[in-house]
Amino acid sequence: MEHKMYSTKSLKRSYRWACCLVLLLGLWTTNSIAQIGSYTFANTTDAYSTIVGGPGTVAVTLSSMDDAISATQTLPFTFNFGGTTATTFRINSNGWIGFGAPTSGSNYASISGTTNDVIAIFSKDLNGTLTTATTYYVQTSGSTPSRITKIEYVGIKAYSSTGNPATGNCQIWLYETSNIVELRYGAFTTSSGRTSATTVQVGLR
Repeated sequence: MEHKMYSTKSLKRSYRWACCLVLLLGLWTTNSIAQIGSYTFANTTDAYSTIVGGPGTVAVTLSSMDDAISATQTLPFTFNFGGTTATTFRINSNGWIGFGAPTSGSNYASISGTTNDVIAIFSKDLNGTLTTATTYYVQTSGSTPSRITKIEYVGIKAYSSTGNPATGNCQIWLYETSNIVELRYGAFTTSSGRTSATTVQVGLR
């Protein structure tokens, strides 16, 4: 699988469909007013492992897999995102999370939208192949001061019946203390009827 990471110190990124892509993003400065544009980016690869069924994993139920946003989720640690301290976030069904309490459910292009404090892992018009209770998950692993909160999308698909992917799995990891953002990509598949190219947004806003 492939994954990507963003952090306040370093950034890693890698893309391999069917592997784990890790993208690391971070700031080279510790200035509290550092902007998102100061983040750096790098690649790496690693095995993709689902958090579903793991210790402490919680399913987050959305009202729909189409154009929905979750209730506010609480981080177990403070997370510095672009110079702003975050303690909560919401999961959007269209492939992004927002810190604080964003309200938009139909923001398909979150990086070029108007909502700030966003991490886009696969931002586009999405739906799901499973249910509203078995598509979005959160887990925190490790111990203070090195915990990682992980947000996973399971079995997502393009809303259009002719667009890709037919199924996809990906994760956002938030690192305590280092404030790294890591984006991990698992298996993505297509099907015979899905012949249209896909444009997505990935990154930070």
